[in-house]
Amino acid sequence: MDMPHAATWKRTYVSALIVAALGAAMLGNLQAQKPAALQQQAAPTAKPGSLVAIADLHGDIDKAKSALQLLSIVDDQGRWSAEGVTVVQLGDLVDRGPSSLQLLSYMHSLQDQAVRHSSRLVLLLGNHELLNLHGDFRYVAADELTQLGQRQSAEGVAAGSQASLAAAATADSAETAATAVAADPAATSQHDAATAAYLAGLEAWAALWRKPAGSQKPPSTAAAAAAAAAGPPSGVAAGDARSSVGHIT
Repeated sequence: MDMPHAATWKRTYVSALIVAALGAAMLGNLQAQKPAALQQQAAPTAKPGSLVAIADLHGDIDKAKSALQLLSIVDDQGRWSAEGVTVVQLGDLVDRGPSSLQLLSYMHSLQDQAVRHSSRLVLLLGNHELLNLHGDFRYVAADELTQLGQRQSAEGVAAGSQASLAAAATADSAETAATAVAADPAATSQHDAATAAYLAGLEAWAALWRKPAGSQKPPSTAAAAAAAAAGPPSGVAAGDARSSVGHIT
C-alpha cells in the first residue's frame, strides 16, 4: 500500500472510531434519561369531574383491576377510591377470559361503592353480552365453564343434571367407550369427569342468561317502551347493565 492511500485509510478508520464513540455516548445519555422521561409520562389520574371510558375487559379481573388502579379509580385493594368521577364501561365484560362471572360481580360491587364517593359507574352492554343473552356461548372460556360445573357439582345443585349430561356425552358409542376403558380406565374416567363438569357448567351458564319462565319484561325494557310511547326524549340517559341483564350477578 502506497503512502497516500495508507494515510487516507488511517484517517477514515480514525473518523469511524470517533463517530462510533460519539454514538455510544449519546445512546448512553438517552438510556440514562429514559426512566425520568417515563416518569414524566405517568398515566393521568382521574380527578373530580373526570369522565373515564373503558371497554373490552373480557373476563380478566386482574387486568381490570390493574387498569382501574392505573387511573386511581380504585386503590391497591381494588376498592373504589376516586371522588366525583364518572366511569363508563363500554361493554364486553364477559367471554374469552377465565373470570367473567367474577368480573361481573366485582363491577357491580364497584357500582355500589362509587355512590359512596359521589361517583358513578355505568355498565353498558356490548356485543358479547348480547351474544350470551341470545344463547350464543361460543366465546365463553372452557376453563370457566368447567370450574362452574365443578362448583355446581360440589354444592349438589346440579347433581341430577350433571349425571344425565355425562350419560348423554358418553353414550355415542358404547363399544368405543368400553374399548377406551379397557385401554386406560383412569384416563377415561378423568376425561368423562371433565366432560361432565364442562357440560354441567355450560348448562348453569345458560341458566344465568335465560329469562325465567313467566317472568315480566326487565325494568329497562318496560321503561324503554314507556319512553317510546311518550314521544322522543329530551336527553339520553346511560343504561345500567344490571337492569338489562336480569338476574345475572
